[in-house]
Amino acid sequence: MKTDSSAEIIFECGDIRLIYPFGLNVIALLIRSFLQQRSRTILFVHPTDSACERYFEDQGFYKEFLIQDRDRTIEASLQSTGVGLRRMVAFEPLYFDTIAMWLNRYLFLPEESIQEAIIVPLPEIVNNVIDHSRSSMGCYISAQAYPDKNKLMLSVADLGVGFLNTLLPKYPSLSANEGAIALAIQEGISSKSKDRNIGAGLSILCGFLKQRGNLEIISIDGLWQQDAAGNSLSRTLPFSFPGSCINIEFDNQKIAEFMLSQDDENIDH
Repeated sequence: MKTDSSAEIIFECGDIRLIYPFGLNVIALLIRSFLQQRSRTILFVHPTDSACERYFEDQGFYKEFLIQDRDRTIEASLQSTGVGLRRMVAFEPLYFDTIAMWLNRYLFLPEESIQEAIIVPLPEIVNNVIDHSRSSMGCYISAQAYPDKNKLMLSVADLGVGFLNTLLPKYPSLSANEGAIALAIQEGISSKSKDRNIGAGLSILCGFLKQRGNLEIISIDGLWQQDAAGNSLSRTLPFSFPGSCINIEFDNQKIAEFMLSQDDENIDH
C-alpha cells in the first residue's frame, strides 16, 4: 500500500504472486475501512501474475469492491476449490451451508465428524467476532482448498478492539494481548456474565485440530499458535495488527495419518 498524496491511496498488488485467505481478508478490510472514511480515492493495481489475479477474481474480490480499470470491468466467478470472500455483519446461515459443503468435499473426514467438530463451533466463533469486535465493518471470511498440498485454509479477520480490550473489564489482571488470546481459548471464558461464551467454539476447534491441522490467532500485537501435535506458543509481535484474525489450516495428510493410527489401535485392541 502506498500513497502519493493525502487524497489518494494506491493498493499496489502488481508484484503479488501468491496470496492466502488471511492476506485477502486483510486487503479487503483495509480497503473497506478507507472507503468508509469517504475522504480519499482508492486505487487498486491488479496482480500481473495471471494465476494470482484469477484467485482475486474467483474469490469475488472484484465483485465485492466493484473495481474497474480503464480497459475492462472484471466479473467474478467463484471457483470450486474455495469459498468466496464475504463481509459479515450478522450471522448468515446460507454462507455457513456453503462452507459445510466445501469441507465435506475437500476434508478427508466423515460428514458427521465435520458437523460436530467444525460446523457447530464455527458459527459460534464468527458470532463472537461480530459481537465482540465492536466494529461497524463486521468481519471478512474467506477459504481456499489446496488439493496439491493436501491443505485447506479458512480465515476470519476484523479491525475491532481485540481480545484484550474485550476481556479486560471482566479480567482486569490481563496485561498482554497474547495472554488474552490464551485465556479466551479456554472453555467457559466470556467477556460478560450473560454474554455468549467467547471461548466455546475456539476450545472445540483447538481440540479437533490436534493431529489434524494448525490454528493461528493474532490480536493487535499478540500471537497464539497451535500446531498439529497440539503444542502451543504465544508471543508478542514486533508489529501491531489493527484488529484480530483467526487462521485455520486443515492438513489432510495429517488427518489420513491420524485416522490410520486410530485404525491400528482399534485392531490391536
